[in-house]
Amino acid sequence: MKRSFIFMVLVSLMIVIVACGGDEEATPTLSPTPTSMPVAVETAPEPEEIVVSMGDLFFGDSNDNLQNPPIWTVTSGAEVTVAAENRSGALQHN
Repeated sequence: MKRSFIFMVLVSLMIVIVACGGDEEATPTLSPTPTSMPVAVETAPEPEEIVVSMGDLFFGDSNDNLQNPPIWTVTSGAEVTVAAENRSGALQHN
């Protein structure tokens, strides 16, 4: 009985020691940001214009729109102006 009591006391002490130890956690520290660092400033892209040439039965530079459709590209976020240029003699486009 005496041995089991001493064993229980030792186990209890070990649990208390383990539970109380190692309580210090590493806390992340933030280093101050220097004020001399350049800050990225987002600038708006230049305005762009797309000119679409309109023929009698097609648009773009060639008359094979079904097989080879024209592709116009602009910069993302840019202000775009689309102008239709009438190259037709018989039909009117607006």
